[in-house]
Amino acid sequence: MYSPKILIIAYALILTGCVSLAPEYQRPNFNLPHQFSGNVSDVVTRDKTAQDKTELAIPSWSQFIQDPQMKSVIEIALEKNSDLYLAALDVEEARVRFGLAGAEKYPQISSSMSGDYGQSLESGSSFNKKYSAGVDISYELDFFGRIKNLSDADKAKFIASQEMKRATQIITIKTVAEAYLDVVYSQKLLLIAQETKQSYLNSQSIVMQKVAAGKAALSDLEQAKGQVQSISINIEKIESEIAKNENLLNFLTNDYVTKINLDLGRYEPNYPLITTPSDIPSEILLKRPDIMAAEQNIISENASIGVARAAFFPSISFNTGIENSNDSLTGLFDSSNGIWNFIPKITLPIFTGGTNSRNLELANIRKNKAIANYEKSIQVAFREVKDALVIKSSLEKQLISQVQYVNTLQNVLTQKQASYRYGSLSYLDVLEAQRSLFTEQQNLLMLKIEQQKNEINLFSALGGGLIKS
Repeated sequence: MYSPKILIIAYALILTGCVSLAPEYQRPNFNLPHQFSGNVSDVVTRDKTAQDKTELAIPSWSQFIQDPQMKSVIEIALEKNSDLYLAALDVEEARVRFGLAGAEKYPQISSSMSGDYGQSLESGSSFNKKYSAGVDISYELDFFGRIKNLSDADKAKFIASQEMKRATQIITIKTVAEAYLDVVYSQKLLLIAQETKQSYLNSQSIVMQKVAAGKAALSDLEQAKGQVQSISINIEKIESEIAKNENLLNFLTNDYVTKINLDLGRYEPNYPLITTPSDIPSEILLKRPDIMAAEQNIISENASIGVARAAFFPSISFNTGIENSNDSLTGLFDSSNGIWNFIPKITLPIFTGGTNSRNLELANIRKNKAIANYEKSIQVAFREVKDALVIKSSLEKQLISQVQYVNTLQNVLTQKQASYRYGSLSYLDVLEAQRSLFTEQQNLLMLKIEQQKNEINLFSALGGGLIKS
């Protein structure tokens, strides 16, 4: 007859709610320029549907990277990469922890059943049997928000793990794209070296004809042969570098079967140029997954302060239950044999040896560390974007000059080869022209690849274009 009253009282206590002792969360403010200087119009596009005129949208990585083979390699990595698998497990672990913390909000219900058998050691005594069964309910009233803040802290950690998974995806896309470009660079470098070797062989043939005609010294022929041998050694080194680059790509994709086949005669990696204004607000960095994860860590530590503060206050819990006992199993569940109990409990910390104070101090230190890490993450992101913008501008100018320089060296080599045929120039001059052209062709290729890598770095630094799932 008292059970309904007990439930009503308990329910009323629950409805009174709890007082959270966690500090009110406020996002930290840092002094950063309001916008980036430089042109990032090749990477970001203004969102016409956004109400805020400064809000920008970054295209998805599959829109940004248009090379079908690079795209397929990245898709393999997103499916099989080991780091991404570990990040996914971290998310699952955080999800389960959040669920465990949330379970404390609810009453804990358990049941039990036992049998007791005994007999006196005196001879002739009767055999005693007693059976009991019951249901117990325990519940902690969260007056000071300990359980709520525990749940809030784990929820923030769960969200942070999701953001870190997205950050890992961005890093994976960036790293795989760069490794892919390294494969492209080494394979195209091999093509240049092979073409240069053929040019050296043609020059060697001309020298042999001139030596046979008595119009050139044997030393010219030895120099020509030496140059062919030198480029052959270079080719061996490049082939070794190709194997290393392909191994790295296989490692990143966790795929040792798929091979990259390029039409090197036509292949030029490129990305779409999306024209937009250059006044990109620095607040766009706050949407980067790693920075969003860092902020969630602050929120988690902020809630943990509430948990530490609650330890200074009483904890109130109650246990209630119903138990039946009988000498026989058949009468065990007879209502006349049942009893109920209600045990309220208040635990008040009096002396803990400074444990609660130290835990609160530790919680505040951890929050300050989380704030410092958040600030550092923003500073690193800002620097990454600024560096990419500076390199972008510099590489554009270098490429223009380098293309002109290679064309000039090609013309110089053609002229010197013609002069050597007619005997008006030493073969050393031809050798020097060939070496210079080969070196600068390598430099031009390297600049092109570096430009593509920098575009990827800038794209990644601005958030990577991942749609939040």
